[in-house]
Amino acid sequence: MAYKNIQQIINLKDNSPTKISEIGLDENIIENFTKKLYELSSCSIKELQNDNDILFFSHKISKNNDNIEDYHIFYFNGSIINTTNVVGFLSINDIDVNIRSRFSQEHDYFFYYLLHKVFGVNITELKHSFTNDRGFSFLLFLFPYYFSKALRTGMYKKYMTIQYNNCHVKGTIDFQRHINNNLLDKSKIAYNVREHSVNNNITHLLRHTIEYIKTKPLGYMILNQKNIKEYINQIIQVTPDYNKNQRQIIINKNLKRLVHPYYYKYEPLRKLCIQILRYEKLLYNKSDKKIYGILFNIAWLWEEYINTLLYPVGFTHFGKRIYNDKHIYLLKNRSWEVFPDFFHEKNKIVLDTKYKNLDKKESPNAADKHQLISYMYTLHAEKGGFIYPSNESSSVTKFGEVLNLINSDVSIYPINILKNASSIEDFINHIAKEEEKLKHYFL
Repeated sequence: MAYKNIQQIINLKDNSPTKISEIGLDENIIENFTKKLYELSSCSIKELQNDNDILFFSHKISKNNDNIEDYHIFYFNGSIINTTNVVGFLSINDIDVNIRSRFSQEHDYFFYYLLHKVFGVNITELKHSFTNDRGFSFLLFLFPYYFSKALRTGMYKKYMTIQYNNCHVKGTIDFQRHINNNLLDKSKIAYNVREHSVNNNITHLLRHTIEYIKTKPLGYMILNQKNIKEYINQIIQVTPDYNKNQRQIIINKNLKRLVHPYYYKYEPLRKLCIQILRYEKLLYNKSDKKIYGILFNIAWLWEEYINTLLYPVGFTHFGKRIYNDKHIYLLKNRSWEVFPDFFHEKNKIVLDTKYKNLDKKESPNAADKHQLISYMYTLHAEKGGFIYPSNESSSVTKFGEVLNLINSDVSIYPINILKNASSIEDFINHIAKEEEKLKHYFL
């Protein structure tokens, strides 16, 4: 199926100002679009999600205990759009807004690489597919990650009313069904039983999503990954009554948020499946004034990416509370809990990730410095620092020793990002060397 012709495409970069006059919109729509931007800038991501079809991928709580969904995609002052740490894709009527990383040029190799490292996405396929339909590609490539993450917790079970018609009565007799089916057969009784079943609305939603992805050009590559093939077979086995014609019915039955604490990893998967199955309908419904899109907190992606480098060399990731059951407190009465991003207990190293540009002379700011020093004192760390992406520096900057903390020092550790890479292979070769250099600092 051919997708709609996008009339206008706007490219922005994260954490960057852009003048409305420079985004290249036709004069006959720029006034209405500017008005729409102003409305969006006044809404948090959470508020936008309430009335639109927007997926936002991030941790829920920031290190300052702020709700991430209270953040804004951008701010607008009338003539300049100021973007934030949010990247991704938005469709506003007939205008597509691509928010790339600030390191992007013709291609956003840096963002592709983060998705590859964090979600296990095939980076070569990612690059090519993004040239066709950026929004749908996001959805498809994220499916294996969230699918396997949810299924690892166990198959989703839910109490369902199951209909039986035999002689082993153990539930509530269904008199109407019994009369309809068993007038001539006195050996059977129709009855209903409430059972904890794996054949339910959620597993059917997964089945419909799997079958839908199979019909897409990238379907085989997406679904043939080793880490999900067995889970796919399990979903097929537990949904023997799958019916393609009931897709919309299944979607409607899964619109409510999942609140069961044991199955919390199924909630982002549920939202992703709904978005995948409804994508073409949203794409073609031009009368629908809703905004749809897929957004990422790139500061979170950066932290998750750094975890893929530091975890193998002995660091504990405290940046997400659910990663481990370890706790760090500032007070002896086990209060004022803190969450440094990374701590190496044996080598006494505390590290914080920063996506902000620390190449500037005034960075890091006072709050970041105070936070890191408090971590170092609490943990008796011998080394502390910030890890950030840089398009200028590739050398460690040492600030000095920490007062009243023996044999300790603070530094900033850049990972140099190659903005003018000639190819994705060129980018990967460069950043691989930067990664080895970073790990060498802490071994």
